[in-house]
Amino acid sequence: LLIFDQVGSNILKKSLPNYNPAVLSIRGEELNLFIIFSVLLSQTYLIIRPRLFWKAYIDLYIKEVNPKIILTYIDNNHFFYSLKNKFPNIKFFSIQNGYRFSKGDLFGEFDNLKYLKNKKNYFKCDYIFCFNKQVAKLYKKNIDCKTVTIGSFKNNLIENKNRKKNNLFLLISSFGLGNLDA
Repeated sequence: LLIFDQVGSNILKKSLPNYNPAVLSIRGEELNLFIIFSVLLSQTYLIIRPRLFWKAYIDLYIKEVNPKIILTYIDNNHFFYSLKNKFPNIKFFSIQNGYRFSKGDLFGEFDNLKYLKNKKNYFKCDYIFCFNKQVAKLYKKNIDCKTVTIGSFKNNLIENKNRKKNNLFLLISSFGLGNLDA
């Protein structure tokens, strides 16, 4: 099991107590020197092209770990969804970590990727665990995937021992009132 991106990995590790997954830190929080030197020795031209170097680092890291499953809590990373093309025998799972919007967010960015004629054939994931059916439709529109509606993964981890079974629900809004003087 490999967790893609250190962000959210603590939540995933807590949920998988019987596993000791490797974590691929894609933001440079931790680096594997063996992988860095291997990439540098095999493809020295990448030193002057940091983006290509980083992609080669991630590819080699995945090859070295050789996971059966790659899991991410960062569902709005386009690069994650392109990896299935390089590693078709690995199962890829993504968990939605926050609200998604059509502008300035994941789905708006998909609309801006006009250079990809068929995004759905390029972006792939075996399963995406998402908040609701409406978001699931948007994922399926842009990514070749199966979706499972689970609500908020993080909120589902909170145990409420005093919960009474009834027809009430709690809504916590992320809407901010901003400057009330205006």
